[in-house]
Amino acid sequence: MDITIIFNNIITLFLLIFVGFFAGKTGVLSKNASGYLSDILMKITLPATIFISIAGTYSQGILKDSFTIVILTFAIHSSCILISLAYTNFFKVHEKDRGIWVFVSTFSNNGFMGFPIAYAILGKEGLFLASISNMVFNILIFSIGIKIITIGFESSKNIKIKKLFMNNSNIAIVLGLAFYITQTSIPQPIFNSLNHLSNVTTPLSMILVGLSISGIRIQEIFNDYKLYILSAVRLLIMPFLAIAIMKLINFGINSLVPKVMAIVLAMPAPSVTAIIAEQYNCNKELAAKAVILTNVVSMITIPFVLMFI
Repeated sequence: MDITIIFNNIITLFLLIFVGFFAGKTGVLSKNASGYLSDILMKITLPATIFISIAGTYSQGILKDSFTIVILTFAIHSSCILISLAYTNFFKVHEKDRGIWVFVSTFSNNGFMGFPIAYAILGKEGLFLASISNMVFNILIFSIGIKIITIGFESSKNIKIKKLFMNNSNIAIVLGLAFYITQTSIPQPIFNSLNHLSNVTTPLSMILVGLSISGIRIQEIFNDYKLYILSAVRLLIMPFLAIAIMKLINFGINSLVPKVMAIVLAMPAPSVTAIIAEQYNCNKELAAKAVILTNVVSMITIPFVLMFI
């Protein structure tokens, strides 16, 4: 595996985070700007990214693996949620920290980090399967994931079941699936416009992460031993649990499914952790710290985990 792919992606993320951090520290962006920017991200650019990633992929030869990875992604992430709820309760994680712990333990940066690594190791078919897994991943994040991240906060009581599923990201998933299944071509001007919006998602989300931590000291991120425990759960324990279970399943000799799932699960916390926390006003500083530290530690853990796939 080419370690430079991992290294280059993480350095890119941190440079973008620094832009947001610097803008917050110097007053170029006020703390109030994060709410408006997260609205743009969650309601416009992220749905465009999701739609493009689903509607723009197709591979007739691996449709069977597609169904397998849909079921496996749902089963593994559902299991991770249950395990995370159990261990955070057992170790008495503070109620207002618990949602971030469960979310980070369960979900990973499948898109920005997972896609290029899947493509580099497994080629176009690996990338396709990673995008199918990402579809299920997004459904979970923008439904039950939102409910999880607001555990212990007043905003959790105000979230209606209908609102969990009827949001822009899930609408983008449904539309993307419709275009994918029917193989309807997207008119070029519309595709170009959506692609431009999609290209904004990663830099904007990283800038928001940087802005979220601009009010705290950097030492607080690296001096908090609890964050290292959370990083170990996200980057080592959950991936190895899944790999061990998948070893017991017969996927077939040439199936890429277990390898794709291992890559997806080995990634650090997704930047959307901090974005949802910002949107629902719940522990955004802890969310931003977790995103940053897991990305730093992942430079060591990703190559180690992928040695076992």
